[in-house]
Amino acid sequence: MQLRTLCRVAVGAGMLALAMTAGAGAQPPNARTLRVQDTLQSPVLGADGQVTFQLYAPKATEVTMRSEGPAPFAGKPLAKADSGVWTLTVQVPADLYIYWFDVDGVSVADPRNNRPRVNMSTVRSLLEVPGAASEFFAEKPVQHGQVAAVHYQSQALGLPRRMHVYTPPGYATSSQRYPVLYLLHGAGDNDLSWLMAGRANFIFDNLIAAGKAKPMIVVMPFGHTPGILRFLEQHLPDESGEGVSCFGVALPTERGDLVIATHSASNSRGVAAEQFCAFE
Repeated sequence: MQLRTLCRVAVGAGMLALAMTAGAGAQPPNARTLRVQDTLQSPVLGADGQVTFQLYAPKATEVTMRSEGPAPFAGKPLAKADSGVWTLTVQVPADLYIYWFDVDGVSVADPRNNRPRVNMSTVRSLLEVPGAASEFFAEKPVQHGQVAAVHYQSQALGLPRRMHVYTPPGYATSSQRYPVLYLLHGAGDNDLSWLMAGRANFIFDNLIAAGKAKPMIVVMPFGHTPGILRFLEQHLPDESGEGVSCFGVALPTERGDLVIATHSASNSRGVAAEQFCAFE
């Protein structure tokens, strides 16, 4: 009797194990089958600067490469395969490129590229081709600084604002005071532009590591301010506008305590991030 019971237990356990094994290998009933675009890679960097761009657009009739600035692939058409994948392979010199696809007249960022360049009006894609020309901004095996997104309430504008601040390697444990560089973006960009497309943090890392720059704090503010004309009318010292200019010279102010209070800076005066301005 005991032997019969043991046999029944053993058979039941074996059937349960088989069911669990089969279940583990089976696909859930609602699982989605992988599509062409799910496994597509773009851009693909090959040997000797060969770069392959790919885009899945089965209904498109024409796809062309575009770039911000000179690039050997700019204006070149992609070829369409029966699978609906458009492809272009071209040799690209070492550098950092901003590119996108023109799909039947519509600008499209590379959906398979996880390095976007986002500014005030567009989303593009970044391509970094390694080599001697890109060593200046490359991510090298050196000590790296830290970048923080600083959110604060602007007293001048009455609005929440954001800036990015780079602090050099060793800053967190150092008691020394540092010089401050205020790095303003271009007219169509934002406070992330120097990090995404400009690679500013890696440039400073490399320069400091090579002894070509002193360790410093770098403040990258958001330069676009709503209601700037009204603000300038209230703060212009006279009709000549002396002491105030936009995009080139910052507006001097005693309200530099926003940055000074949170970072050990060597200057007692500063530039309030919200008081940068631009005219387009």
